[in-house]
Amino acid sequence: RLIEAHAGDPFYRFGAQQMTAAAVQYDPSARTQDLGDNPVLAGQYGVDNLRYILDNLEDWVDDDPDYSHRKQLYGQLCTQYSRYMAHALAQVGGVMLYPDRPAVPVSREAQREALEWVLEQVRGSGWLDRPDLTGHFGLHGSESCKIAATLANNLAGGTPLGIVTATQNGSGYTLGEYYDDLFRLLFHGGALTPQERALQRGIMSSLGRSAGGPAPKASLDGEEEICFGESVSPTQSSVDVSASNENAGYRLRFLRRVEKAARHRRHSGSREDRAHYEFIYRTATSVQ
Repeated sequence: RLIEAHAGDPFYRFGAQQMTAAAVQYDPSARTQDLGDNPVLAGQYGVDNLRYILDNLEDWVDDDPDYSHRKQLYGQLCTQYSRYMAHALAQVGGVMLYPDRPAVPVSREAQREALEWVLEQVRGSGWLDRPDLTGHFGLHGSESCKIAATLANNLAGGTPLGIVTATQNGSGYTLGEYYDDLFRLLFHGGALTPQERALQRGIMSSLGRSAGGPAPKASLDGEEEICFGESVSPTQSSVDVSASNENAGYRLRFLRRVEKAARHRRHSGSREDRAHYEFIYRTATSVQ
């Protein structure tokens, strides 16, 4: 009776459990730690909290002479930042799954808002790299650039695959629009942050590996079932869109646009940006 009394109320909705090993988690509203109906707004609150914590971490933690506890907390903070990015990016190509009615794609506007927010966040995520703190941890790399590189793999792999599935289930946000937005937001020109360079390198490397054909089958391997509740039935299996996947053509078109832009930008800007765009240009040229 309790369940029936709240039928149709989104506040009480329990979404489909999604296996983390699947190439695409279709439903952005049924993810671990998902609360509320706006992952961009929730993510912004979360990022603000993380920045406040990082600003005060040195003052709040004492009796830690070897910095081992602060190193652990810092790692957890970076992991949580990555989760906020993943929750928002899941909007792009996302569909809401229901056991008793058709899937409902995330609106075009919400998908674009999420993509713009995630890229803006990661471009400016240098605040995560705090030499005054991390200098006590021993040898280490830039956590913000690591996060950017991981995000790049998602942008080039799982996200386009999700968009293909979503458009075949009624989504108005197409692959063409996605790649146009990705180019506009990431290859905009001007001085680059280290995180932007990591994003661009990661995307080019990932796209280059499969630009000549369909997305690698490995992206569809793993646990493919999405279970409702805790039972094994009913289930929503991963959707096979390989026969209607137009991603290869859009990838090539995107790479050619990047090649053209990088060809000019490799001769201007900072020393780091010139070297970076030389790499981007050579990579884009070699895979066509």
